[in-house]
Amino acid sequence: MKLSVIDRAIAQYADLSDPEAAFRLKLLAPILRETAKIADDLPENAMEAELPDAEAVEALRRGADPIMTTGGVKLSAAVFADVVARLAAVHEEALRAEEFNVADIDWTLFASDDAVALLSRDPEAFLTDAVEAALAAGMPEDVVDVQLIPVLSMAVRAMLTDYAEAVSDKLASGEDPVVDFERRLSCPVCGSEAAMAVVGPTARSGNVKQLCCLRCGSHWKFERIRCAHCGDEAVSDLRYIHDEADQDHRLHVCADCGETTPTVFVSGTFEQVSPDVEAVVLGALEAAWREAEAAKAEEEGAKA
Repeated sequence: MKLSVIDRAIAQYADLSDPEAAFRLKLLAPILRETAKIADDLPENAMEAELPDAEAVEALRRGADPIMTTGGVKLSAAVFADVVARLAAVHEEALRAEEFNVADIDWTLFASDDAVALLSRDPEAFLTDAVEAALAAGMPEDVVDVQLIPVLSMAVRAMLTDYAEAVSDKLASGEDPVVDFERRLSCPVCGSEAAMAVVGPTARSGNVKQLCCLRCGSHWKFERIRCAHCGDEAVSDLRYIHDEADQDHRLHVCADCGETTPTVFVSGTFEQVSPDVEAVVLGALEAAWREAEAAKAEEEGAKA
């Protein structure tokens, strides 16, 4: 998660045609940039974790339990509290600039020893618990969506991204272009489901698809013709949907499970891509497709 890559991507999409995507990118740009700055300057005591050895790397490629679920990572509650406070200040300033009503949130509640212990094992569970606790305490849903989730999500990312990228590099290093196993569906570091995919050129293997975890920042190789959600490999069940004016951003749609994988096709290397920025652009395509599918289903229901 490099600041220069994020800045370049934000500049590239300065003139997005979809107004909602453009506004969302404008709103998230400050917190994305601050997350990259924090990740680049974390103190040494932010995390206790070892990189997997060669045997563990091979096991992770073949679907072994994610590193964090087995206790391989321990995060500092004190550092996490500082990261949350820093990101909250930046994001709240961005919200005020767009005339959002900013809630007075006690961010320390989400950086307790118990909360960060859960985060160290399962980031998804940590975020789910945080959202449920906030809603139970009466926090409005719009505050949760616009203020709470972005800050906590980016704080998790800031803490984990350097480690996740290092693990990703080890997974990619030395892997044969053709393997005798099906590649994993879930993130090898934190266990989250992939949020999107990137297809781009490599030095050894031509164009390769990589799945991206936006929760921790990891990425791993994946089969081009396979659903990233259910693992279906039937060509007849899989298709790409895209806008005629933009063939680089597509949805990989699976007829078997009904899920989609937002996918960007790039001409440069993976290191030149900002998955976080691309996810905002792809979100507009997915929203339009789901709206069209809902309208189609309603029309078919009316005819029946």
